[in-house]
Amino acid sequence: MILTCLVSDYKKTKHLSFRIAHLVIPVCAAIIFLAYYLNAPWDAQIKTEVYYQTLGIGFPILIALFSVMLAEQEASAASFQTMLSATKRLPMFYSKLILLVLSGTFSVLLASLLFGLGNMYVIKQSITDMSFYLSASLVLIVGNIFTYIFHWFLSLRFNKGVSIMVGIVESIVAALMLTGIGENTWCYIPCAWASRIITCMILKFVGMQTFDIKCLVAVLLCVVLTICSTFLFGIWVCHWEGQQTND
Repeated sequence: MILTCLVSDYKKTKHLSFRIAHLVIPVCAAIIFLAYYLNAPWDAQIKTEVYYQTLGIGFPILIALFSVMLAEQEASAASFQTMLSATKRLPMFYSKLILLVLSGTFSVLLASLLFGLGNMYVIKQSITDMSFYLSASLVLIVGNIFTYIFHWFLSLRFNKGVSIMVGIVESIVAALMLTGIGENTWCYIPCAWASRIITCMILKFVGMQTFDIKCLVAVLLCVVLTICSTFLFGIWVCHWEGQQTND
């Protein structure tokens, strides 16, 4: 049933900017960075770090915007009644969450592969082979699944301003966690996981770092919080009656 709902939800995005945004944003990001890096005096390691850190910082805002987009579509259509009145409610809500995650996965893979190919064949200054760029894509998306669940909940329960504002704050915090301020605390901050773990991966690839206990803590927290939030969201959905706080 989730697959049927997923196909239906994807068709509903036909007249939204949802699809085109997931295609245009990663392509533009890769092209802009590659064009700048052609003449940038940085080494390959710094260029790769900055690119993926920027993607990680921008992720919460984009997740908030896309979550709001899908929530507003349902709210304007029938005030969520199509989802709430379904015989089996959970597949209706989880299918949209899966659509968000799958769309994000496509965008991240596209942004990462384009950057990797550009690094290897245009700039010819790559720190490693294509396996790294695929691994970085996986870290970016898995590290943000909790954020997807959180913002899908915010978009349903509150107005669009709440989700977008939280996304902006998360992006600012993610940027701060890349500085000395977050050196000992980033592993406890969900919005900082993706950027920081990829930075650790890069340092490992170039031989500057072998093991960081904070990365292990972040991975464990990511797994636990993602699983717990998935179940808690399902419990909340079963008791939600469609009310939104619009203040």
